[in-house]
Amino acid sequence: MKLIIRFFLLIILCSDLKGQEGSKIKLKNVLVSDIKLPTVFLFGKEYTARQRNTLINEILSSRFYDPNFKMEVNFQEFISNKNFSFIHKGPTEIIINSSKLTNRNLFKTYHGYSDVEMPNKERINSFVKRVKAVYIDSSRNGILKSKELKKDILIINSNINQKKNKFNPESTFQIDHYIHKLERRKKRIEKKLNRIPLVQIKILTR
Repeated sequence: MKLIIRFFLLIILCSDLKGQEGSKIKLKNVLVSDIKLPTVFLFGKEYTARQRNTLINEILSSRFYDPNFKMEVNFQEFISNKNFSFIHKGPTEIIINSSKLTNRNLFKTYHGYSDVEMPNKERINSFVKRVKAVYIDSSRNGILKSKELKKDILIINSNINQKKNKFNPESTFQIDHYIHKLERRKKRIEKKLNRIPLVQIKILTR
């Protein structure tokens, strides 16, 4: 009887060892499989971005809020592996864990009260290591504000043309003065329009 019990215990023990060994083999296969490349969600679709960390580093080191800011990055479709480039020129809004990044931020080092700024490389590199996901999308608020300002510009242009069509030689000074006033207002609106970010980048670290 004792011999039979030992025999069954031996069978059970061997079965457990085989199961554990099988699990280890599967686990090992997962660990040695291809490491998933970093990705970026661009307008709702997922793309492979081999240089994602470099991209984030460059953006945080730049004047991303400047109208002359330019971003160019090579992407690869996650499924088809089709290559293409994404190019954006203009100010960009950056959201980090639901908080908007302002022009003066912790990723820059400022000299006294001057506007001279330098990238804080140590802080940027430390941050990039913690990035979990990146989303590049259209800025809804930016698009709505842009449409409003463009309407204002069209109205001003219409007013200028109406005044020019009703030109009266006897009151040239008054008409010129009014037109110049409208044109100055138009330039102010155009400056606001150029500063509006139409692209938003969301970065998640958790």
